This record gives sequence, structure tokens and C-alpha cells, in this order.
Amino acid sequence: MNRPMSFPEETKEAAAVKLRREREFDRKIRIFDSKRRTIGVDVDSLMQQVQEKHTLMNLDRQREAVFAAETLMNARIGLLREQKQKQVQRDVLNTLKEEWAHQQALATLREEENECGSEEKDTGGVSGLREMAGEDPTWMQRKREQKQQMRAWCDSLQRERREVAEKLRNIDDLYDKSMLAMTQRCMDVARVEMENRRAIQIATMNFNKSQEEENKVLRQQRAQQVNHPSLLLDPLQIKYPNRRDWRGLSTEEQKRICQQQLEQAAESRRLEEEHHARNHQWEQLQGLEARMSLLREREQNFSARSFRQTIAAENQRLAQEQNQHHHFLDREVFRNIPSEEFFTQFNTCSR
Repeated sequence: MNRPMSFPEETKEAAAVKLRREREFDRKIRIFDSKRRTIGVDVDSLMQQVQEKHTLMNLDRQREAVFAAETLMNARIGLLREQKQKQVQRDVLNTLKEEWAHQQALATLREEENECGSEEKDTGGVSGLREMAGEDPTWMQRKREQKQQMRAWCDSLQRERREVAEKLRNIDDLYDKSMLAMTQRCMDVARVEMENRRAIQIATMNFNKSQEEENKVLRQQRAQQVNHPSLLLDPLQIKYPNRRDWRGLSTEEQKRICQQQLEQAAESRRLEEEHHARNHQWEQLQGLEARMSLLREREQNFSARSFRQTIAAENQRLAQEQNQHHHFLDREVFRNIPSEEFFTQFNTCSR
């Protein structure tokens, strides 16, 4: 008894880690490829679908070719059997004629005429052909019934084959419709993703532009404050227009001015932190959108794989039914073919 090979746990884990890394690498290539993002459609998946469709079409053509070859072979076999049967019948008839011509004596014919009874003598009728021992008077009727039965079997077989072909055609139509619906769904999802991505990019661009303008204004204000320290006293000069120099300010006023500068610096830091937080939030949103796209893609691949498995199982079931039917025809229907021994039982004696 062959036992399955057992691999160490470390080897299995290493293989699993390698497989996950390869899948992650392929996923990153799909996500970060600028050409695929510009196209908006998974070209590899579409090419794989087209290749699978071509493969299914080739399999259908091969199956139809095999079916046609089997049908032609069965027709030829039936024709050969029919010709052989006709030849056997002709040989039997020729043998019977030779038997009648050479082995049946004239006295035997007269004896048979005498044994027919007095009714034929009284009426003055002439004796016709007599049936010999072993002859089958219902041979023509039985042959006609056999032909009718054979014709009925052929009609039923052709009808079943037409039904199978119709089922296969319906399955192909259903597969085509499902593939079209799936392609349309993929296009809709890609269009929605493109619109969402475009809206996110526009919002991000507007936000960055506004932040850049705010930062530019803040930088200009800071540069002016550094180059002209006297501008810090604008509020005080508005309040005290007679004072032109900060040296004449009191200690409390100087502290208040310093406190205002600290508050402005704190406000600037708060704005920068909010800017970084908003950027981080946008990055998280973009990552979430990418993960959702990946999940939708996996779901679509899983649905397509399930549909292909269902179609393959149905085709396998139909193939099994067809093989069983052929087995039934070969073993049960066409087994009672008359052989030469059947015809040797006739004409075994002469009268």
C-alpha cells in the first residue's frame, strides 16, 4: 500500500510563506502599475477569460469532431452488418434452391401431392409450392419488423443526440451571457472606481492648493515679521498712535506682546498638525479604497472560478450519460445479431 509522502512542518510553512510573498508581489505589481491604473481594467484577467473561452470553443469543436467520427463509424458498421446479413440471406436462398433442384426427387413431389387430401383432387386444382422442413414462412414479416424496430432505435438515438446538442448549446449561451454580464459588471465597477479616484484626486489637489496658499501667506507674514520687527507693534500702535518706539512700552505691554507672539506660533503649529493629520487621513482613505478594489477583484475571480467549475461538472455529467448510453446500445441493443449458426438450422432434411 502506497503511503502519502510526509513533509516536515518547516518545509510546508516555508512553501506557504513563499506562496504568500509571490501573491503579495503580484498584487503590488497590479496596484502600483501606472499603466493598469490608467487603463482602469485588469487586462490579464480579460486575456485569461478570452483564452479560457477559446479553450472551451476548441474543446467543443474537438468533441463535435469526435462525435461526428463516432456517428460515421457507427453508420459504416451498420451498413456493413446489413450488407453481411443480406449476403447471408442470399446464400441461404441459393442453398435452398440448389437443394430443391438436386435433392428433391419427382416421386417425393408426387407423394406430397397425394398427401394433400382429396379436397384438392375433387376440385381439380394444381398443387403449388410446398414448405420444406426448417423453412420460416414468417421470415419476411419478421425482417420487416426488425427493420421497423431498427429505424425506431435510430430515430430515438438521433433525437437523444439532438437533445444533448441543444442542452450544450443552451449551456454555451448561458455561459456567454454570464461572461457578458460579468464583463459589464467589471466595466461598471472600474468606471465607478475611476470616478471615485478622480474625485479624490481633485479634492486632494484642491486641499493641497489651499494649504499651499495658507502656508505661503504664513511664510510671507513670518518673513515680514523677521525683517521688520516693528510690525509686531501694529496692534499697539493702533491703540496708542502717539507711541512710535517699542522702547517706551511698559513691562506688562511687552509681556502681552510676547504672549501674542507665542500664541501665533502655537496657532501655526496647530495648523501644520491639522494639515499633516488631513494628509494622513487622505492616505488612509486611498489605502482603504485600494483594499476594497482588491477585495472586489478577488470576489469576481472567485465567482468566475465557481461558474467554470459548475460548467465543467455539468459537461462531465453529460459525457458520462452519453458513454453509458453508448455502452447500453453496444451491450444490450445490438447484441442479438443473427450469425451463420442461425441459418444452418434450416433445411436439415429433405422430404
